[in-house]
Amino acid sequence: MKNLKVITSKILALLFCGIISFSNVKAQDEIGAIIKAGSGDATKLADAYLQPFFKGFGIGLNNGWYTTGRPKKLGQFSITGNVSLALVPVDDRSFNVAQIGLNSPNLKLKAGSNPVTPSIAGESRPGSVFEVFFENPQTNQLEKVDEFTLPQGIGFSFIPTPQAQVTIGLPGGTQVSGRYLPSISIGDAGSVKLFGGAVQHSISQYLPGLADKLVDISIMVGYTKLDFELPLDVQPQTGPGFVNPNPGDYTTQRLGAEFSGLTVNGIVSRKLGPISIYGSAGFGRSTYETGLFGTYPFIDRIDNMGRKVYANATDPVVLRSDGTNSVPLSSEDFKAFAPKFGAGFSLKLFILNINADLQISQYTSGTVGVSLGL
Repeated sequence: MKNLKVITSKILALLFCGIISFSNVKAQDEIGAIIKAGSGDATKLADAYLQPFFKGFGIGLNNGWYTTGRPKKLGQFSITGNVSLALVPVDDRSFNVAQIGLNSPNLKLKAGSNPVTPSIAGESRPGSVFEVFFENPQTNQLEKVDEFTLPQGIGFSFIPTPQAQVTIGLPGGTQVSGRYLPSISIGDAGSVKLFGGAVQHSISQYLPGLADKLVDISIMVGYTKLDFELPLDVQPQTGPGFVNPNPGDYTTQRLGAEFSGLTVNGIVSRKLGPISIYGSAGFGRSTYETGLFGTYPFIDRIDNMGRKVYANATDPVVLRSDGTNSVPLSSEDFKAFAPKFGAGFSLKLFILNINADLQISQYTSGTVGVSLGL
């Protein structure tokens, strides 16, 4: 059993590292730089940029638990690696910065910059450029003190989610599955850890006439939790014209995220030789808490000597699926609870099993996977 856990951890680590490698380090720096907008507007910009990821990743966490309505028999087991891809609709691949309620009088869209900017699932092109202004007490005129560019998209319109798990058959028409990844570092892409579990139980055994047929009905419940952390490095400018009267500990900066997914489904499958065709209906519930944590410097004003003065913000951006964000947001369209419907097939070739399915929920998603076992 210990060896199965080690193998599963390695599979999931490889899957996750492969997917994280798509992320752009420059975009990660730009996520941290949005604090220049001030806490309120930075929260709104981060929410609009990241919402497709919240939805797609939450959906993906709930996928991949089953490939048939027939639980494994006592002593049977398998090791499975899946990748789920949630397709982001066109409307969610970009957003208009003029329509998300930005209200800082010091923040202005740079002349000539496109107000329609990519979300995380958008085009791999530079985002909108903002300028930060403050009044210079020496001239009583607005003066530009900083500038930042919103992050670019990842360049493709789907959100990938890896899963790797071990499944074991128990008595009474029941199987249990487990997902586990201890905290591991993935280089410049941060660190990740994960755990989850599922139970699937046969309903066919209680229905007269179905127990010996090729149709299997079961019910399952699964839960997954993932934590992700990415160090950030946002530093104040130094030299003539800048002053930081109260330097903070900027080594604590990080992009932190916690995701969880809960799903309950009824599954019906039909076995046709080596192929099993299945359909499912149920619901998925996903939650998240993410933000920019730690201490960040930002230009707060211009002093009487014309110098740009820094102040510090602690945990300036916090986003939660229940809406208790660091500032109120004008639009809350994240549905933590959503129905889902699926259909798929699995092909068994001796100890090798290949599966694929399609799920309809907030986003349409597909999962493909390979497993080894009895």
